[in-house]
Amino acid sequence: MMSHHVRVRIAFWTTLVWSTIAGCSKVPIVWVSRQEHHEVPVETATGLAATTHNGTQTAVGVAEQGDKVVIEANVRGGGATLSDARKALEAIVVSAEREGETINLGWDWKTAQKPGWGAEVAFDIKLPPRLNVKLVTHNGAVVARGIAGECVLETHNGQVTAQTGGVRLDASSHNGALEITTAAADVVLETHNGGISARLETAGDVGGRITTHNGGIVVVLAGSAAALLDCSTSNGRIHCDHNLEQVSVNQTSLKGSVRGGTKTLRIETSNGSIKIQ
Repeated sequence: MMSHHVRVRIAFWTTLVWSTIAGCSKVPIVWVSRQEHHEVPVETATGLAATTHNGTQTAVGVAEQGDKVVIEANVRGGGATLSDARKALEAIVVSAEREGETINLGWDWKTAQKPGWGAEVAFDIKLPPRLNVKLVTHNGAVVARGIAGECVLETHNGQVTAQTGGVRLDASSHNGALEITTAAADVVLETHNGGISARLETAGDVGGRITTHNGGIVVVLAGSAAALLDCSTSNGRIHCDHNLEQVSVNQTSLKGSVRGGTKTLRIETSNGSIKIQ
């Protein structure tokens, strides 16, 4: 019934459940949900981009996945009554389509959103590890595991968790912690409110930026990972377990090279301590 919105879709099914949640009349108080299953052949695609507004995003690289992307979507529609919520749910259309080198995953209203309608769409994605991945949500956690391509992970409200390889990792949250393990040589990790824990497993130089406005930062330079550290905090301490070369230290900053690293890794927090292990 929705084939005009989905260019490539091999399998699809739904189930319906509903629940009532107390609230005021201006927001949905009844929610119904369905589950959808989509499969998209990779063919010439090199990356996947998934976007939602309210809902979690999870992408897992699976070596046995073959040459297809499998998506499980949990779709919820909300309204003032059960009938209204069902109409909202019916109006939510999930799209999974390949456009050139990118597989795009998202959703939209097929009719105009009515006052009091709500929508939550969460994606659970399995894909070949080699693909580049971009996951974006406004409200919800973002998780990426086993991704060998480049990663961009964004949420406004929620935690970001990543275990990735690839050349580059860009992870950000406005309100939420970052829990990162990566072999990427270039990293940009940022949150406004929350701590950051980053294990960098790069074979050689790693550079980029790790910043939080409110929270502590712990960075593990594992194995042979090397970096030219440039650390600063406005309120907190800085501690480094490594022997440093080209050292420059004062009360609020620390600079120095770990294992002869030449790429600059800036680590900054406004309120919190920094620990380098």
